Amino acid sequence: MSKEYTINELSEFLRARNLAVSGSKSELILRLEDFDSNIWNVIAIERGVAQESERQRRDGEEEEGTRQPLRDVRPMEEEM
Repeated sequence: MSKEYTINELSEFLRARNLAVSGSKSELILRLEDFDSNIWNVIAIERGVAQESERQRRDGEEEEGTRQPLRDVRPMEEEM
């Protein structure tokens, strides 16, 4: 699971935990695993929550976009 992340993503995870961000991808992975042996589950949960929040935000915008436009309710002028 750890290999699927980019160096930039790993660096973000490290920064969030106030850990050093220098080194090879393998070193970054080891640093995270040394910090917390359950790190990949923690990150999956964090990302899942973030993705769910993003999905809810997008869904809310889509719902707003599907609302019916307001109709003009002014009385029609009668023809003479």
